[in-house]
Amino acid sequence: LGITEPISLAGSSEIDITKTQELEKLSKVAQGITSRGEGAESWACKDAV
Repeated sequence: LGITEPISLAGSSEIDITKTQELEKLSKVAQGITSRGEGAESWACKDAV
């Protein structure tokens, strides 16, 4: 995904955890789309709803 933010040596912060959860959700959505063979256009429409 091209994420370049450094990982804190003190451990995960609340923001890090939130970002990770959001990325995991997006990853699952993207995997579902590719497994059903849908294109980016239909994903964008569903996301806007």
